[in-house]
Amino acid sequence: MSEENVEIVRRFFDATERAMSSYWRDPRSITEAHEADDLTAEGKEALNFFDPGISWKAGGFGTFQGIKEMLSAWDDIFEIADRYTTSVRELREGEGDLVYGAVERAITAKGSGIEATVPVFVAIRLKNARLVRVEEYVDRREALEAAGLSE
Repeated sequence: MSEENVEIVRRFFDATERAMSSYWRDPRSITEAHEADDLTAEGKEALNFFDPGISWKAGGFGTFQGIKEMLSAWDDIFEIADRYTTSVRELREGEGDLVYGAVERAITAKGSGIEATVPVFVAIRLKNARLVRVEEYVDRREALEAAGLSE
């Protein structure tokens, strides 16, 4: 099942990248578009990977419960960015229903144009082929341990 979960997570990140590209062509509140059932096809595809009760622990930014809180957090990020992308660097089978991932986030700040690329490590729990919990870490070892793995 874990190899299957890795493939689901890979498809999720691919769909998210397409949704972000779509967003930058027509930037607007994702939360409002979701509530109005007016998300782009790419946005809908990305959201289909989430369990409705998703829990997303976003490092030092807090934990977001459910689709609405998660979308609101993304709106906050996009509000300060002229560009924001993610790139998958590594995905590995974790213990049981867990997947470990290493991703890079690239952001260009509005106004200043300052660019930053930040590595983020995640432990993702799946249930019934959907993401139910995402935990982000700045430390690779912590994320590996959270996914039941070691170096």
